[in-house]
This record gives sequence, C-alpha cells and structure tokens, in this order.
Amino acid sequence: ENIGLAEQRIATKIRINPENPDIMYVGTMGDPMQRDDNRGLYRTEDGGQTWEQVLFIADDAGIIDLVMHPQNPDILFAASWNRIRNTEESIVDGDDAKIWRTTDGGDTWQMLENGLPQQDMSRIGLAISNDKVFAVYVNTSYELDNVYVSSDNGDSWAATTGNAGAILGGFGWYFGKVVVNPTNDDEIYVLGVDLHRSLDGGQTWATATPPWWQYSVHADKHSLHFSDANTLLLATDGGLYRSTDNAETWTDIENIPNTQFYRVAYNPNNPSVYGAGAQDNGITAGNADAMNSWPRLLGGDGFQVIYHPTDSNVFYAENQ
Repeated sequence: ENIGLAEQRIATKIRINPENPDIMYVGTMGDPMQRDDNRGLYRTEDGGQTWEQVLFIADDAGIIDLVMHPQNPDILFAASWNRIRNTEESIVDGDDAKIWRTTDGGDTWQMLENGLPQQDMSRIGLAISNDKVFAVYVNTSYELDNVYVSSDNGDSWAATTGNAGAILGGFGWYFGKVVVNPTNDDEIYVLGVDLHRSLDGGQTWATATPPWWQYSVHADKHSLHFSDANTLLLATDGGLYRSTDNAETWTDIENIPNTQFYRVAYNPNNPSVYGAGAQDNGITAGNADAMNSWPRLLGGDGFQVIYHPTDSNVFYAENQ
C-alpha cells in the first residue's frame, strides 16, 4: 500500500517506534536531479495517513542515515548530506554534512558539534548500540575521515584515530556505512570496496573479507546485518554472502541468474561467443550453453566490446 512521500523520491531509512508502530520516521534525500524542499526527515503518528516534515536542512541536502535509541524511541540521530546529481553537476559534499539529535520524538532537533567535524564533509553513516553512538565520516577527498564514537548519547564525541587509511577507493560517498556487533561495542565494521573491521574500538583495522580482486566476495560492500554474535549477512554489488564464524569465512548464498549488461557484442570470428560489458563485473564473454562460466576478460565496470571483423586475435574493450 502506497502511504505517501512520493515527491520525496528517495527514502533512505525507516525507523518505527516499537512502543507505538503508528509512529514512524523516514529519512529522505529528495529528487537528486533538482533542488527543492521535498527532502529531509518526515514523521507520521497515524500509521502513514499523514506526514509532517520535522527536519529540513537545505534544498540540496537530505537525510542519508537515521538511527533510534534502542531503549528510548524518542531519541533519534539523523545524518544530513548535500547531494545533487544531474547532467550539469554532481555534488557529493558540502557544509550540510552534519549529525542531528532529537530527544523528544522529533519535535525539536539539535546539531551536534562537540568533537565532530564542522568543516565541509561528504557522506555520514550512523550506528547505535546500548551504550554508544558511532559515526563514520567521509571527507571531501571521498576517503575515510574517521570513525567517531559517543558514550554520552551524542553530547561529546571522540575520533578513534585508527590506522584504517584509504579504504574507500576514492569514492566514499558510495558507501558511508558503519556497523557494530550488537554484543561487542569494540567490534566495528566500515563498509567500502572491501569490508574493514576493528576489534579494539577503532584503534587498529584489518580487512574482514578476502581482497575484492579475488572475487570470492564481490567488491563494494553496502549492507551488513548481524543475525547473532557470529553470523553476518553481507550485501555487495555482486550478491549476498553469509559468515557463521564472525567473518573468518564467507559463503555466497544467492544464485540469481541475471547480470546488468551495458553493451553486448557479436563475435563474427566465433559466432557462438558474445562479448558483453557488465555493471561491476567487467568484460565477459560466452553463450547460453555455458551460462555460469563466462570468463572475465577485464575487471571493474565493463562497457563496450568490439571484435575485429576478420582478425580473430584482435578485439577492443573498455572498462573503468
């Protein structure tokens, strides 16, 4: 059932009051193609029949992340982000990259400062446990700025100042996610091209998945969910993976027979083979008789393939 917020276009997070499910909060980014006021944080108190915009930042900024305190549903933290994407401009950072807090169910909001960056930033991701709030900041170079932790419900923050380094591949606005093991506040995950983990509260970091170029766990990690203290579900650009041993090993748990192709090419020198450029799966080639074993000819994002009309040894391909 459609319950509204159509003009807000992109709904990033939904949080429901567990004590009264008619009260819901929705973070929205608006229409990325244009500046308007249909973005920000919205609240319904009647199960979605009516909506109220309770937090508006700017006509080019929306709410990219939202968490609710597990013991007090009137306390929420929201992260705002400047984002415009059209044929003339692509904005992924700005002075509206901030964290906001409400303690009265969304009636009033406070911008948080003590220990948090106040200069221009890119995307911010949030996580919350029983005792701590976590925020990952992406800087204007689109790499990891730091992971910030608050032990007093957001009144003050401390940077973990760990050694994670350049872990976001130079396009951190594509990720911006931090996840904490619900049974251990010192076990922190930052999602990027690879999955990065700290076991000591952010002081030191190591990868928690094999290197992306091995393709055993696909590149570009976007969502991580704990089923229990040792069981994790990881969503990537290439599918869904599960670990049952606290990220020591991973299993591909989906088998969805589809690929997003940008271009497909016919090989005149070998009519049974087609070449194709695939989203985040490089240049690949094959046919229907070998549906699950197309060799990867180039990595990254694959685009156009052209075969030489008479020389079977020559073909051209483009990727990024």
